[in-house]
Amino acid sequence: MARSQKPSYTIKFALHIPVWQQHRLEKRFKIARVIYNSCLGEALKRHRAVKNDKEYRKLLREPKSGERSKQLSEIRIAYGFSEYSLNKL
Repeated sequence: MARSQKPSYTIKFALHIPVWQQHRLEKRFKIARVIYNSCLGEALKRHRAVKNDKEYRKLLREPKSGERSKQLSEIRIAYGFSEYSLNKL
């Protein structure tokens, strides 16, 4: 089913921040960027490890079933590649 095309608009406002606050804001953005990149790097490393697992690749070639999904999920969890696994760091 196709999405309905509704018009959307973007408004840009100039952000006037005092110089002393700009430095604080830039510092926080830098910290957020470093955290994001660290988490992304760890997630990609775990994803690569899951994809390189022989059992995982073998299961992907099998027909879809509930048992197959459960086994794939167990392998992902074993490598720490689950929805909330990065939150535990």
